[in-house]
Amino acid sequence: MRVGDAAPAKMVLCGPEGSPEYTMNMGEIFKGVPSEFEGYKSKSFRVGDYAYHFKLQETPLLFQLSTVLSTERPRTVSEAQTEVLRNTLLGRMIWVVLALAIFVNIFRNAFLSRFAPFTYFLLLLLLLLLFGLILTNVTIPE
Repeated sequence: MRVGDAAPAKMVLCGPEGSPEYTMNMGEIFKGVPSEFEGYKSKSFRVGDYAYHFKLQETPLLFQLSTVLSTERPRTVSEAQTEVLRNTLLGRMIWVVLALAIFVNIFRNAFLSRFAPFTYFLLLLLLLLLFGLILTNVTIPE
């Protein structure tokens, strides 16, 4: 790194063994080696005349990765289709099947046995009520 460069992530200046570590955090501007780190100023620890050799302590992509992983994903097409199918089947089709089953049973029993006319009237009202529920789009609560 050269003087004026910004640190891409947390990094440590490579220097002599046993000397204190000069660390920089992400976004810090390198202003040169401070005076208390005299051992780092020799040419053996520099790259060229003005650049210093740093070792990264964490990946520069850490911030981007945390941002990407914390974002909320949109619903997938299959999730949307599953919801439409569930709402259609539970909201409308179950009522249609129930009404058809009652309708078939009314006519089957009407021809096989002798109900009183009042019973047919009650069954017809029940059937009309079910069709009314279907037409008003009543759904089953989850």
